[in-house]
Amino acid sequence: ASDSQGSKSVGLTLPETVAPGTYPIGTIGDLYYGSYNPNSSTFTISNTGSVTITSHNTTTSNIVGTFNFVSADFGGGGNSYALTNGAFNITY
Repeated sequence: ASDSQGSKSVGLTLPETVAPGTYPIGTIGDLYYGSYNPNSSTFTISNTGSVTITSHNTTTSNIVGTFNFVSADFGGGGNSYALTNGAFNITY
């Protein structure tokens, strides 16, 4: 998802077969990870956090859940960001 100017974005990667439950968020290469881009030139990847899947209806292709994670600059660097109280309701 991104803001109205298209300069900030948040993303989550999770398996298409995800079932309701709480899962740890890791980093690239892990089954669950997040990304946060606070502007068009800064890209960060999660290193810790969690995602809770409240429901996954495969008939209607809808996933509902919440998340929180801490991300850091991709490729190293000193910036880190805490994303808290995130929520999603997506149809795929």
